[in-house]
Amino acid sequence: MSGCATKPFSPFPENYAGSSATLTDTFVTHGVSSADFFYAEQYEGHNWDNARFKSLSASYGRGMYLTTVPVSRAIPANKPTQILIVARTQYAAPILAMANTVYQVKGTIEFTPETGKQYLVTGQLGGPRAAVWVEDKDGWKTKTPISLWGRRSKWTAKRPSWASLKSNHPTTSGTVMHTPAS
Repeated sequence: MSGCATKPFSPFPENYAGSSATLTDTFVTHGVSSADFFYAEQYEGHNWDNARFKSLSASYGRGMYLTTVPVSRAIPANKPTQILIVARTQYAAPILAMANTVYQVKGTIEFTPETGKQYLVTGQLGGPRAAVWVEDKDGWKTKTPISLWGRRSKWTAKRPSWASLKSNHPTTSGTVMHTPAS
């Protein structure tokens, strides 16, 4: 019998001897069957493990119960890094997503992690704002949040004024996937 296994993506080149920082996904649970996840989906264009996908995997076969799984990973320090960050509402079962609001906002940021620092992907979903950003463990934001402003399905992207001045501004997109009738 034979099989095929793929090696998980690592942001470190082979035989890397440089310094590192830590990037951690966060989430806010809402009862036993939903959570808002704030996570790094890609590093330099490569998909990697994140808290939302690990939680979905851990919740498989558990019906209406969502098991949240924290994810932290080391990243190279002292070099400009592009990371696709996402804020998204997740429900334990697809039927719950059909009956409730699912918020999502995502965009690519560039920042230079510092040696030994711990960074969190965090944000806010719901109300008049959906936003996601990276901050260090002490609460200092590394970049202006990638955010959407507005109400329900009429949200529109609002980029900070600095975005129009730089060529490496975030690519921002967001959706309210379903808004139940009020």
